[in-house]
Amino acid sequence: MGYFISAFLIAPFVRQQGQPFTSAPNREDMELLGTLAESGTIRPVVGRTLPFGETAAALAHVGTGHARGKVVVAL
Repeated sequence: MGYFISAFLIAPFVRQQGQPFTSAPNREDMELLGTLAESGTIRPVVGRTLPFGETAAALAHVGTGHARGKVVVAL
């Protein structure tokens, strides 16, 4: 609940506007998503993979708002 309040308070000052979102995952949905991921029907879009030592650069890239896909930090 605190997230929603803080998001509401800072919304006028940030470029990206978040929308309140709540979910109640259930077993059937999670199993379906797992099956779809295993079959390759759905897969994440990875825009960039950086080594752990470049975590600051990864966060800076995401912070620009120009990241296409997920930015992965490899351990």
